[in-house]
Amino acid sequence: MKRTASLLTVLLSVLLWSVCGGVAAAQQPAKVYRVGYLSGASSNSTSSITVFEEFKKMLQQRGYIEGQNLVIDRRWAEGKVEQIPGLASELVALKPDVIVALTTPATAAVKQATSTIPIVMVLVSDPVGAGFVTSLGRPGGNITGVTDYDIELAAKSVELAHAVVPTRTRIAVLMSDSPLHPPQLKHIQDTANTMRLTVLPVMGRSLEELQKAFVFAEKENATTVIVLDLLTMLFGRRSPSSH
Repeated sequence: MKRTASLLTVLLSVLLWSVCGGVAAAQQPAKVYRVGYLSGASSNSTSSITVFEEFKKMLQQRGYIEGQNLVIDRRWAEGKVEQIPGLASELVALKPDVIVALTTPATAAVKQATSTIPIVMVLVSDPVGAGFVTSLGRPGGNITGVTDYDIELAAKSVELAHAVVPTRTRIAVLMSDSPLHPPQLKHIQDTANTMRLTVLPVMGRSLEELQKAFVFAEKENATTVIVLDLLTMLFGRRSPSSH
């Protein structure tokens, strides 16, 4: 969880600045701050529990304690993408000081619901391509946050896959209907063409499709599967006991 903790540290710095307007946490202002927290994953998954508890721990270390000077309104979509817009609207209606949105679908929903409340995005692959920010250096608007993904890494994954299994020429790419996936797929296909490799796009928008995707990949003799940044929510459906 070191990587997650590192991302949360950066997130927290941005979050506190947005909420406090630069006031040092050590001053412990009397105001009770309200934070919205939206995730597309399951509230019972190990990853969701770990990330949220780490998030609260870091807030506590900086003087923000739930039940004292902090209220956190949590919303989890339990892996159901269609519920995210409604949950985003619920959070906006509560008029929080800031909303933390985990994953691209959650950020998109909150952006649609408000243009004034500060939004901190986490686990968003291509915030510029998704239209969330103008640029990484100057986000603009009401959205900021962290991203740890470069779209060109999708193409690099083809090179790595070919290096591992150089005698095989068919690669499956597991994707969803995320608006980020077509440009990632294009990078993969362009790289594959130069290496005379065949790319087989397969959809994994649900757990059922995910299972069929691997059956299809095996049937088509694809010995490598590249998983795009999808399915934080699908994997988030797993219960702690299934990890």
